[in-house]
Amino acid sequence: MGSQAGAPRKTARVRVQVLGQFRVERDGVPIPHAAWQRRRAVDLLFLLALEPGRAMRRERAADLLWPDKHAGSGANNLHRALHDLRKVIGDDAVLGGKGVLRIGDEVLIDANVFDAAMRSTDPDTLAAALENYSGDLAVDETSLDLTAHRDRLRRAFVDSSMLVARAQWVTNRAAAIARLRRAVDVDPTAEGAHRLLMRYLAESGRRHDAIQQYEACRDALRNALDAEPGPETQTLFASITDGTIEQPRSSLRGWMRTAKRLLGASAPGALRGRNSELAALTTAIEEGAGLILILGESGIGKTRLAVEVARVAGERGATIVSGAALEGGRESVRAARRRLERSLARSQTPPRGESVPGVCPVARGASAGR
Repeated sequence: MGSQAGAPRKTARVRVQVLGQFRVERDGVPIPHAAWQRRRAVDLLFLLALEPGRAMRRERAADLLWPDKHAGSGANNLHRALHDLRKVIGDDAVLGGKGVLRIGDEVLIDANVFDAAMRSTDPDTLAAALENYSGDLAVDETSLDLTAHRDRLRRAFVDSSMLVARAQWVTNRAAAIARLRRAVDVDPTAEGAHRLLMRYLAESGRRHDAIQQYEACRDALRNALDAEPGPETQTLFASITDGTIEQPRSSLRGWMRTAKRLLGASAPGALRGRNSELAALTTAIEEGAGLILILGESGIGKTRLAVEVARVAGERGATIVSGAALEGGRESVRAARRRLERSLARSQTPPRGESVPGVCPVARGASAGR
């Protein structure tokens, strides 16, 4: 690809990171920060790295770096900056023939690689590139005004994250939601990403989370732009609050029947005082834990916590089987096991929300003991 695509043709001897932080390696050895005491060398490196083709005429570089200097003084400053830069990263890293400065092909710069990958429309290619986006352009490392470059790269990250999330939604809803969460973390004012995340949360049965996402979007726009969410976002929010957009009833039925059977209400009140336990259990569910047992003294809220775990699992697509312990000892457990085995033999998975006597709340292999 060379200078045209922003990535070197040869094996990179110099690796430059400008996304998230400023870091340079030569031949695999990090260059200490103290080597960059002369800021004009850093400014020149950033200027060339972000220029299309990674090349710029000397006169233009001098004008951009020292706009208040006359031509002769600017040329002298540029000569010294080029000397300082080559001293740090090597003479062959920045070429200067025919009045043009150009970054050599052996220099790999993460922003160039990211830019090139963003031209793809293949979700897999984009997903790999997005994983290597380590943060916004490190504009604080240079005296140049690189706001436009930072915003362009950030916008590319958000737009591509939305494209990949739409592709992932078909097969991996949790991954799609996680990707959109990172997008709005990178750019809290990305209203389109907020809106897509709101919709996906609502369609996953996570209505409360979808409402909270709207509030996060609204607050971010107010704080950063002194603006309100647009009509499309507000219309979506209204549809979520009035229940027009929600997870299909069959998907919600399992955990709601669990709540009804064990707590006497299909929509129990908020769980309080169990944030750390719920966070640990949610992580276990997302990591595919085979079995979860909730044990403790009578009356401390194990059943309420188990129902909340069932809700979390159900929102992530799990089949919920619920029941309550009955008198009868082992025979009750054996009967429940036979019923589950018959269900699995018929459909490979138990019917959503089926009540099975003798079985404690179950969420995709996670069990809560009473």
